[in-house]
Amino acid sequence: MRRYGRAHLFPFLLKNSSVALADVGFFNNENHPAVARVDNLSIGMWVEFAGEDDHNTRCKLAAKISAVDKFIFVNRQGVKVVEKTKTGLAGELHDGTVSIISDGLLFSRALESVIGNLRDSQQEQQTSSAYQPSHG
Repeated sequence: MRRYGRAHLFPFLLKNSSVALADVGFFNNENHPAVARVDNLSIGMWVEFAGEDDHNTRCKLAAKISAVDKFIFVNRQGVKVVEKTKTGLAGELHDGTVSIISDGLLFSRALESVIGNLRDSQQEQQTSSAYQPSHG
């Protein structure tokens, strides 16, 4: 059965996608829980796409373009990784090949905190080694 989406363009992200063309109408129902979850996604939220060999890819929702039914996802560097339609994304959420990690602000703050702590730790190490008295 032919699969829905652009698996040939992103095989590393979509190997587990099982949304068949015949199932697309099922996810066009606005009352379906997966569709509601897609509707509730906001810019900055992080999701994880299942990939081959358990190599999952985390992406942030960078844009929702309603006029052309596109959801654009970028990686941590801000490079576009994949774009999905509402129906395609709902199908993958339903299948479990895409999962919502957390609210973007919460995740970003946690990441910034970790990076800040690493920088502080690195500065402390550099400072303490620079001021060590010589024994002589």
